[in-house]
Amino acid sequence: DAGYGTSQKCTYEAAGPPVLRIPNVQGQAISLDDMKFATGTDGLNSEGAVEPGDLLFIRTNGSRSLIGRGAVILQQLPRDHQFASYLIRLRIVNLDVVPRWMGLAWHTPVLRSQILAVAASSAGQFNVSLSAARAFAVPLPPLAEQHRILSEVERTTSLVDACQETARASDGRCARLRQAILKWAFAGRLADQDPNDEPAAVLLERIKAERGNVADATRIRRRPPRVRP
Repeated sequence: DAGYGTSQKCTYEAAGPPVLRIPNVQGQAISLDDMKFATGTDGLNSEGAVEPGDLLFIRTNGSRSLIGRGAVILQQLPRDHQFASYLIRLRIVNLDVVPRWMGLAWHTPVLRSQILAVAASSAGQFNVSLSAARAFAVPLPPLAEQHRILSEVERTTSLVDACQETARASDGRCARLRQAILKWAFAGRLADQDPNDEPAAVLLERIKAERGNVADATRIRRRPPRVRP
């Protein structure tokens, strides 16, 4: 099955069913953090609600890079969610890991090239039609190979996530270290104090006095000569 979503107007305050939109398709996953709700129920029913195994992707947008961005719904949502008309739903056969495989394959160069090849431009908008989406060719290896590839992708993704978390923590430690170094520098604690050196307060007072003497001498030199009458 495949189809377009609802054109029902949505707001944050409405009392209708929640509607998945472009902001909810992020990072090859469905996010429920920024939800709007339909202002009415005309044409909305349970048959139009998304289900596990559904692939939603952006079919129309002013940015060519966003066309085709999609995500597979892997789990049952807490309540019925509709989807907006600028998304297309492809209902994948919910067999074993096939929906997860589709979610992975969808963002590979093989699929991406097909999406961009049929993305038509009109009035500043890029569009992918439902008929074009039905004709996309998706590589489908045997189930055992799907399992193997998905497991490897999950392993490497976990490594990437761990590296990113380490990098964020290190960046925070570096920021705190920079602040500590500046604090020690202003306090004169970056190097051991020579007991023969005069205290910093005395040094500053002497520098201030010397600058005052230099300023007084400069004013004396610049005093204009007196003119006798």
